[in-house]
Amino acid sequence: MQLIAVCCTVAGTVWRMTKPIRQIGDRVKKLEQYSHNDYMRTLKLTIMNEDLPIEDRMEAGEAYTKEGGNGVAAATYKLLIERYMEDHKDG
Repeated sequence: MQLIAVCCTVAGTVWRMTKPIRQIGDRVKKLEQYSHNDYMRTLKLTIMNEDLPIEDRMEAGEAYTKEGGNGVAAATYKLLIERYMEDHKDG
């Protein structure tokens, strides 16, 4: 009978410990998502910033599209490639 009580106590303790661990896991996932969103925004800002060298903008565009980015920033990246190829076709 005591063995069953001990087992139940241990099981209850383990069960109570899993909730904080799950919460930590959920928080880590949320922070990873926030970090990825910030990364994508930084890439997008780099692509769209006409004051930066085209090579930097193209590098950001490549990373952005590899990460699944699309929309205006991806379209701008494609235009940057075309412009770069046009500007450098003779040299």
